[in-house]
Amino acid sequence: MSAEKRRGKGKRLAAAVILIAAVGVSAIAVYVALSPSQQPSGPKIVYMFVNSSIYNNLTGDINQYEYDVEARGWDLRVFNKTWPDATSLKANLTQAYSTLAIKGAILVGIQPHQLRMESFEVFPQELFFMDLDGFWNDPDGDTIMDIHNAGTGDMLPEIWMARISPETLSTYNLQLYHDYFDRLHAYRNGSLSRPHSMLVYQEDTWNTTNWVGNITAYTNVTFYTDWTQTNAPGYLGNITTIPYEFVHLFCHSWHDTQLHETLGQCYLPNNNITSAQIQAASASLKPLFYNLYCCQAAKYLLSDCLAVSYLFSGSTLALVGSTRNNGGMTMNHFFYVPLGSGECFGDAFQKWWTPNYEDLHGPHKPISMGVSLHGDPLLTIL
Repeated sequence: MSAEKRRGKGKRLAAAVILIAAVGVSAIAVYVALSPSQQPSGPKIVYMFVNSSIYNNLTGDINQYEYDVEARGWDLRVFNKTWPDATSLKANLTQAYSTLAIKGAILVGIQPHQLRMESFEVFPQELFFMDLDGFWNDPDGDTIMDIHNAGTGDMLPEIWMARISPETLSTYNLQLYHDYFDRLHAYRNGSLSRPHSMLVYQEDTWNTTNWVGNITAYTNVTFYTDWTQTNAPGYLGNITTIPYEFVHLFCHSWHDTQLHETLGQCYLPNNNITSAQIQAASASLKPLFYNLYCCQAAKYLLSDCLAVSYLFSGSTLALVGSTRNNGGMTMNHFFYVPLGSGECFGDAFQKWWTPNYEDLHGPHKPISMGVSLHGDPLLTIL
């Protein structure tokens, strides 16, 4: 990076730090009306907040990442910042969207989360940070959001958000970060790649559903739907021996265990895959991307959840999962169409929340509320 560019970045970061300091607020109801700036004609702006306790250990990784993504037209603004609570983080994102039209945010390390209560289940809801003009309310003051509606805006996301954080893994160490950022650099420089192919693995509960029309990002797709063939050993064998680029898994689960089925039955011996097994198989895992339609797979507040285990194992770069029970990505073509057209994961994820077919999915549907993005949102599959 040239000295001139570094000076420009310094001025830009200083202004952003002032913005951070000015926007720390606390409120029970979050209800705003936005008038975002016109999208800049230059690079697209993305905020990255790196937890202050790990920032100094990751400066080399972050500098390389910044160089790589800015070479591809992004304007990455990196902050050494640990936010105190979800409300102040959202206030900053709201202000940044209003004034700078940011595209999204990347949270590195432990950063705030917002809990949501729905149907007697409490789970972290990332949509809280993405829907900036809707109405959110915690009427009983227990810091858990109970109400989300359009207010004077809508319930759809104005920005996207993704997390990169292995701290809840029982095997956590800083090397997990270094290895992950090394993989991102390798993918962008072409030294990490896979044949442009996809595995769709449908356990018994979903084996009668034809997903061909939804899986549009790839033309080379292998479907496993025969319930006499889908099982834990078969799935693990696929992802450790065949170099698929993308895997979409439909499977029952707890937050840390995939519950594969045998002739429609779960909980049978030797037919589960735990997060510990995923981590242990790290050296052999081939895929780069996952979409986990698995209950609670991305409940990142819990130890060793499946999503975080996948993200920091093998060659994984990014994935989608759900933080709640009975949840995951439906109407997948709204995600795969933009992804297959060369858009980044973050933009495709934001477009997935489209209001079309809102009777089947959307921000007001319980099955969609916990869907979240983990890993680098600026990646593309093309």
